[in-house]
Amino acid sequence: MRRLPRRQPRQRARTGSDHVLLRPRHWLVHRARRRAAAALPALRDHLLRLRQQFPRGPVASRFYLECAPDDVLDDWTDERIWTQLRLRLGDEGLPTGTITEKAVVEMRSFVSDPMRYGRLFLVGDAAHIITPMGGKGMNLAIADANVLAHALRAAVHDGDDEQLAAYSATCLKRVWNHQEFSRWMTEMTHEAGDDTLAGSFRRQLARARLDRLFTSDLAARAFADMMAGGDAHDK
Repeated sequence: MRRLPRRQPRQRARTGSDHVLLRPRHWLVHRARRRAAAALPALRDHLLRLRQQFPRGPVASRFYLECAPDDVLDDWTDERIWTQLRLRLGDEGLPTGTITEKAVVEMRSFVSDPMRYGRLFLVGDAAHIITPMGGKGMNLAIADANVLAHALRAAVHDGDDEQLAAYSATCLKRVWNHQEFSRWMTEMTHEAGDDTLAGSFRRQLARARLDRLFTSDLAARAFADMMAGGDAHDK
């Protein structure tokens, strides 16, 4: 089994304002060889915190268990992992499998503003870190690269530096939009099942947000739009 070390924050050259948000919960991520219980990703809130499953082909799955920020890998034996999965999923018959990877993921958000330092342009994780909620990290990096590629082409081939000058502002509009969605989703899913994070009042607010996704067509469509990329908001 591979034990992936906790990623340490990298030192960055200051480019302006560094915006950082640390969440009070982290994720234990592990990959197991077992037949997927569902063909689609599954997420479930529980009084004992969040649990997620993402199938990785027909015989493997990646699982996420919400954990305390001071947890280390040695705290999570294979037996404890499967016990918590069954408990949070509400499925005592959940089959086990060989766990091949384990890691603790820090729920941390970071944005560098502006996304450049002189003639150095920052792209992807060099400019912004986003929590895994919503799966926006790679999408934002690709979007940054696309904007920068078009800007460089205009500068090199046409002698037009206007797009390069606007690169940071163009990207940051999308970055902050997805940072807000990721934070909103993180708070909704984490706090909906756990009073200890922010109290019972915040928990009930999170439950109301979660329930609205299943009772309001407008809320469901807005959520689906953001999950799919939020193009309507980026334009």
